[in-house]
Amino acid sequence: MQGEAAEDADFVAGDDRVAYSMDVSKASGPFELVAELRFQSVSFRWARNLRARQASEITRFVAYYEAMASGSSVPVASATTRVP
Repeated sequence: MQGEAAEDADFVAGDDRVAYSMDVSKASGPFELVAELRFQSVSFRWARNLRARQASEITRFVAYYEAMASGSSVPVASATTRVP
């Protein structure tokens, strides 16, 4: 493992568990929860860090990336559940 995954105790063999909590004490249900897993081949931060470099290829790549930024990731899986 590399990066932060090496320090994540429940990240095992490409599997991880993530927990989210939301304060809904001032809202009334039912609630619909939607989770979506998305894949992005080039990370936002990596592409942004390239902008500091000066080369025609990099300038062209960053322009391509920014032109498609809203569609730069694709959904892989999703799950929806309703909570009363």
